[in-house]
Amino acid sequence: MHRKRLFRLVLLAGVLLPLGLAGAASPAARAADFADSAFLRTWMRTDAPVAAGQAPRSWYWGPAPLCSVREPYAEAPDGSGTHLVQYFDKSRMELNNPAADPSSPWYVTNGLLAYEMIAGQVQTGNSRYQARPPAEIPPAGDLDDASAPTYRSFRQVTSTPAAAHLSPSALGARVTATIDRAGTVGNDPAKLYYPGTAIAFYEPTTHHNVPQIFWNFINQTGPVFMGGKLVPGKLSDPATFVTGLPISEAYWAHVRVGGQPTDVLIQVFQRRVLTYIPALAAPWNVQMGNIGAHYLLWRYGTTNCGAPPPPPAPPPTATPVPPVPAPRPAKAVTLYRLRNPQSSEHFYTIDPTERTALLRQGYMEESNEGRVWDRAIPDTVPFYRLYNNARGVASRHLYTTSTFERDVWLRAGWTLEYGPDGIPGGGYVYLRQAPQTLPLYRWYNDRSSDHLYTINPASAGKFSYKLEGVACYVIQP
Repeated sequence: MHRKRLFRLVLLAGVLLPLGLAGAASPAARAADFADSAFLRTWMRTDAPVAAGQAPRSWYWGPAPLCSVREPYAEAPDGSGTHLVQYFDKSRMELNNPAADPSSPWYVTNGLLAYEMIAGQVQTGNSRYQARPPAEIPPAGDLDDASAPTYRSFRQVTSTPAAAHLSPSALGARVTATIDRAGTVGNDPAKLYYPGTAIAFYEPTTHHNVPQIFWNFINQTGPVFMGGKLVPGKLSDPATFVTGLPISEAYWAHVRVGGQPTDVLIQVFQRRVLTYIPALAAPWNVQMGNIGAHYLLWRYGTTNCGAPPPPPAPPPTATPVPPVPAPRPAKAVTLYRLRNPQSSEHFYTIDPTERTALLRQGYMEESNEGRVWDRAIPDTVPFYRLYNNARGVASRHLYTTSTFERDVWLRAGWTLEYGPDGIPGGGYVYLRQAPQTLPLYRWYNDRSSDHLYTINPASAGKFSYKLEGVACYVIQP
């Protein structure tokens, strides 16, 4: 890579290479953003190609450094009792011994932040800790999500200095375990739909399993910046440098991401938290959690290493905008079940007009399968209705809450169908049991290729239907 190109790459990240590496400086660049040139080199190796648009992958550290400070470290070789650290969205870089070999891959380390926030122990030396409450911050999703699991929620399933929680090898098994804000572990067989969740590796040191989607991420290769140019290489070299070893199993949680409820697979490692969001496109569906920013909030109450927050902005003086009328409140509507006598296919709708029209065409009304919401409310997700008429039969429909399953069939030529006002064809339902809700079971008949959805757990087995699991939860009739 020519120096001119190298200089442009670094400016895109808002930083400046040392003169010995990049040549002339630009007044717009901020070399002082990095507290030490070793931190800059470490960041550049994996994240400078991302900042320059030359590596389509998620951040390893973050788009720019956050604050830097000297924190207590009892074993500091210089006798100061402190070491230099710099925070990033995804971690904290540490320079424990400036007199060590700068070419060593461990010259810059990143802190065991997951240990500390889950156990409630701030590490101040190799074996010294200060106790404080575990972090009530969600490791994945929106910070203001009051129902999402927090770091504290993982305390009873994570091996930390406070306690060991070990697991046997489960190679080949798929991850269906769930965790909620109370730390309660459950099981959701519907998560079998998501790809990449089979256990690919068992770590014998910490006794925890790693699913394929995270194992691939930890061992991925791609463009890295070394020796003044982009070269192919392992992003984490050695493999444990970035994440450390796994200290929990992987668990599914239902959290808000950008205000939208979604499924997220979360696993805690010594140094990082990894997340898998099936609703996002690869390669951004797997990411490092923002553990560095979370740790700052937990330890300092701010993202600026303890500096006081800026004064509040003055009140606006412009003419206020007229208030927007409040949206219509959500209403629980009936999920009607009908049957097409020509194809024996079961059909579901929340639209009374559609129901009436189909009954006039000869459809038979069978039952009502509870109620669903006609608007999205907290903790609900769309119940998608897909349609395919390629087989030459009267109709074929499928209903699912899985965005992965939805997208698979859309790529195969199926079509999404909507109800009144653009509502998903099956309305909005719950993925977890809520008050006054019942499970809606999903059955399949391989003879007729028909799916049956019913709140009656035993009604279909005698008709050659096989139970596939719980599709979702609906409000009682």
